[in-house]
Amino acid sequence: MNESETMELKTSTSELKEAIISIKFYNDSIVIANPEKLPENLRINDLYKEHESLPNNPLLAKVFFYTGYIDAWGRGILNIIKFLKAEKLGKPMFEQSGGSFRIKFERSKIETTQKTTQKTTQKIIDLILKNPKVTRKELSEQIGISEDGIKYNLIKLAKSGKIKRIGPDKGGHWVIINVANTN
Repeated sequence: MNESETMELKTSTSELKEAIISIKFYNDSIVIANPEKLPENLRINDLYKEHESLPNNPLLAKVFFYTGYIDAWGRGILNIIKFLKAEKLGKPMFEQSGGSFRIKFERSKIETTQKTTQKTTQKIIDLILKNPKVTRKELSEQIGISEDGIKYNLIKLAKSGKIKRIGPDKGGHWVIINVANTN
């Protein structure tokens, strides 16, 4: 970055001190609000098709362009729509009111931690049933979580009386104490 761009960035930063961009996370959506309006000649419906881009902060747009986060002005929203569609998510919703512009993204359904933990512990039990000498590293690789995550779940299973370790860490094996108690 050359000296003039640095000065412009400082100027732009000081001009934006009053601007607060908020990102709110809800169970079903993410909402990003910006205290700006669309340019006069651009309507919300125009955002869903190819359109001219008039960045409010050209320096910031330049930074995103040079870092590869955008490839051309005016295509960002179309790229976002394409990526959302690939993930089987709906189009973003745009709203402008009270001097603020908002974009709302639908969130995919998030599994609860409890359901995820139950699935992980069941996978661990299934793998122990297949191979009682399975290691934490092998469990980690097969389930796709960290060894620390495996350790946490093994301790939880042992404390709940579902599994027991027989012998040392090296050379020992796991025993399922109560298969009916594993669900």
